[in-house]
Amino acid sequence: MASAQPEDALDQIRKLSLQEFVNVSSHAPGWQDVCWMIAEWLDIDIESRAGFKRLHRNFSQVLAKFRELYTKHRNNDVLINALIALIRDIFADAVLRDRIYDDGWLPRIVSVLERRETRDVGFKCLVRFIMHRSSDICIEVCMNYFGDVCYALFDSPIASPAATDAIEVLANSLIGTMAVHKVSSMVAAFTRMNVEVERLLNLVLDRMQGCLANKPGSSICLSTCHELMVPICLSNLYPKLLFSSQRTLQCFTACLRSSWLNIRVLGMRALCDLCFEIAGPTNPFEFTHFLPPIPEEFPPEIMAAHVEYGTTEFYGQVNFESRVWFGELVDEHSDNLDLFNFGMAVANGILEVEHPIWPLPFEQKSAAQPFDTWIDVLPHAARVLRSRSEFDYADIVEIKYLMGAKQWKTASDRARKAAKRSPDVVFWYYAISMATDDDEALRAVKRGLQCPNISQHMRIALLYRASRTAWDLTLTKLTKGDPEDPSWDEGLAYLAVCQQNLKTAYEVYPPDTPGFDILINLLILSNILRQGPQLPPDLRPLKPILKKARLISQIDDGMRVRCGIGPKYNSTRMTKDVIVENLLTTSIDWNGFIQCTNSSTFAFSERDAKKTAATVEQIEDLLSGVQISSHPLPKRTTVKIVGASSHAIRLYQCSWCMSPSAALRKCSICGKAYYCNPQWYSLSPPEISSDLYTFLFSQKKHWKEHKKVCKSREISTDETSSRSSKDSTPKS
Repeated sequence: MASAQPEDALDQIRKLSLQEFVNVSSHAPGWQDVCWMIAEWLDIDIESRAGFKRLHRNFSQVLAKFRELYTKHRNNDVLINALIALIRDIFADAVLRDRIYDDGWLPRIVSVLERRETRDVGFKCLVRFIMHRSSDICIEVCMNYFGDVCYALFDSPIASPAATDAIEVLANSLIGTMAVHKVSSMVAAFTRMNVEVERLLNLVLDRMQGCLANKPGSSICLSTCHELMVPICLSNLYPKLLFSSQRTLQCFTACLRSSWLNIRVLGMRALCDLCFEIAGPTNPFEFTHFLPPIPEEFPPEIMAAHVEYGTTEFYGQVNFESRVWFGELVDEHSDNLDLFNFGMAVANGILEVEHPIWPLPFEQKSAAQPFDTWIDVLPHAARVLRSRSEFDYADIVEIKYLMGAKQWKTASDRARKAAKRSPDVVFWYYAISMATDDDEALRAVKRGLQCPNISQHMRIALLYRASRTAWDLTLTKLTKGDPEDPSWDEGLAYLAVCQQNLKTAYEVYPPDTPGFDILINLLILSNILRQGPQLPPDLRPLKPILKKARLISQIDDGMRVRCGIGPKYNSTRMTKDVIVENLLTTSIDWNGFIQCTNSSTFAFSERDAKKTAATVEQIEDLLSGVQISSHPLPKRTTVKIVGASSHAIRLYQCSWCMSPSAALRKCSICGKAYYCNPQWYSLSPPEISSDLYTFLFSQKKHWKEHKKVCKSREISTDETSSRSSKDSTPKS
């Protein structure tokens, strides 16, 4: 726009004093023209990279003028709109955005939301301010200004652009703050700000089920992601409130009808987390500490369920027999404790049923044998076994003792060393899997299931560990990952691994196995997640599994009552029940919202990535420990500066944090790597916050690693040859 103006007119504008400029701007047709006038007055060019670089050099003087304009004329709506709009455009450069934040502009921008005349521009500025989810900005918005943003949202029409922008600000601030703050501190901050959580929830649900759903082909669908993230975040802060809202449960269930896995994972993760908060943690093996009843003593309805299940195998019977066996072993050694034979017998029992050891009292306690229970005997028996070169049996007994004492890491380390000596002992891999919940546990389980002479009980325990771990990793990877990110491929592979193990458990588990109720309901959830809208709303293809799940739940509840601990409504069964109850209704009542999810930015990113189900090779690579390659250096992207001319400006991006800026520290060798804020590297706590120090230190470390790679012979040779070819080029 500047090139169309007479040069002498531009010079006159730049020479005006503050008051003279305000007087001249009062005659402008609108705030858009005043925005241009401010840019010319302060010699700001945001339509080119060179202009941004010049702005970096003069920014201290520019900020001083901005402060003066805002302070002296904050009731001038036209001038404030123009100023805030210009600041919003400057936010395209992340380094300048941080300098504006450090100058205290966040509360000034929030104050603009109070007036309806300036609210629209204020929200658009705040959206750009928080776009990159800078930790400090997100936290301050969420912990200090969340109530102000909510008030402005409530005071805006529900389908207005201002409401869309407000929800985007709320969603991003919640996501950024929950990553670093405890739930209790966030709830306390919301209470202090008098945030009307239920009103906010209902407004967002109204938009998703109402105004968004009525415009499935419009650009408003792009805000579906932000709408969805608000109830998801609130469910972590106020689980009881969200669980009591039937529409919230329907909203999360409706996500499972989306055509895109990214949306379905968000809905499934939200429901699983919410039900876990309500039901609490469940230990599937807790009632094995009690004496399980033998099958003949089952109540008639439980025996009928066993008969209908169609098996004569009973997990409880084996537990009962192991308890009797251990009691007989104790009686045998009560008068004359033979630590070697006792240890050998216990080790063999562990290999058979994994948990044959019971905390029976040691009745022959003395100064020579100061044991309170027979479990206390185990480490002494292990020492005797090791002294007679029975290293495998000694490690089995000692690792089992460490696991009982909750010393998981020590037990896992000992098991890894033992596996190098005797790689075909299944117990080592079970112990390793119990100490971790990541892909190492899956690899350990896979290796354990390949061991010869594996007992049925050990196989059951390994399948349980594999299924639960793979499911948790699936939700974690697919929730956090981008379809273009390697973690997305990992998530797809974990989902396939989970289903494989769940199908095997479904076929081999005895009906009264502890944890079977969890796994069979997990099998239903994994099918719903994987197939999505391909499954009919009545889940007809899953009817046999649903019927079997009801039987297993009945047996599980009956066993718990029989053991004297009462039924336990685990979170997995609760999640399945919520979905089955709401799936048919949401497919109809929330159909518009479902169509919106198919047009959301999440769907676009997944569609562009063209991801498919994990292949057999991906699964094998994952479980064999093949490392997925790290991210390549990001390409520069085109950043569209809102309010500028139609062409796009190409700003550099920081190779570590991806923030765009015109002024970055560039690698002098490759000329492709860029890093921001080098002037902060010399700072340390308490000069800056610990989070910021960690962020900057990680960036500095990334920079040093890049320099090592970039200075390698191969790259240096390429650079040298490139420079030589340029030098040898004859000049015209």
